[in-house]
Amino acid sequence: MAISDIFTKKRLLRHPLFAFFLGVLYVLVGFSTANYFFSSDASMATLFFITILVVPTVVKLLKLEEEIERRVGVKHFLKNHVQIFKIYGMLFLGIFFGYLLLGHLAQTSYVDEFVSYDTVFGFQAKFLTGNNFTESAIEDFVNRESAGSITNFFNLLQNNVGVAIVCFILSFFYGAGGIYLLVLNASIFSAAIMLVSRFLANSLLEFFQIIGVFAIHLVPEVLGFLIAAIAGGLVSKALVLEQFGSKKFTNVVKDSLILFLISLTLILISSFLEGMVTPGIFLSLF
Repeated sequence: MAISDIFTKKRLLRHPLFAFFLGVLYVLVGFSTANYFFSSDASMATLFFITILVVPTVVKLLKLEEEIERRVGVKHFLKNHVQIFKIYGMLFLGIFFGYLLLGHLAQTSYVDEFVSYDTVFGFQAKFLTGNNFTESAIEDFVNRESAGSITNFFNLLQNNVGVAIVCFILSFFYGAGGIYLLVLNASIFSAAIMLVSRFLANSLLEFFQIIGVFAIHLVPEVLGFLIAAIAGGLVSKALVLEQFGSKKFTNVVKDSLILFLISLTLILISSFLEGMVTPGIFLSLF
């Protein structure tokens, strides 16, 4: 039995919190496997191993969700989707905190022989550097007297909408393919927080303050990406399982369209918060 089969879809639906611990477990197992077989590029390999572990679970959930939607359509919309939102959200949080745990272990001297910052976040660090998210950039930002701008808002909006569309497209063509982007985003968010905390956090309280500030815009942003991935996966399932143009197929497509519009709304909100609100809060604290 594969590790992804340990928790059945029914058990996850009854206890979405299991998805959080499953996410943490997937990160630890994925990293251990990647570091053993691909130690020279463990950070990139970890992303793929985590995705391989997550996809079977998500496929089961999408199948169950598609069965619900083809019967009832948009009736009781929020009630129909609340559980899958919880599961996706908890799974993402589990992966996110799993990476934070690895990052913490990488800074602990008695395990740094086995877990280093580069092996955990090597790829993510290069990604952040390519987007000018470095210690020097953080220092320049902290020394500024003002923060937030319309330009930043529109740049973030354009980038995040693009990511949401890619999540939808990958999930549409690969079923649960958008999960890779979600795993990647969870790891990058963790790497960004670890980088900021290494530079600014002098206590555990300040570390959690940094997480709290990031959470202001990350929560709606992540939800937007998750919902876009769900929407694409549902349309993909409908094409395989339902007759094209049938009432059941139409119900799923309508529901998926609503989901994607909700995703874009959340992306708009998160981009505004990240571009206009959280920078000021961050400067006031640090």
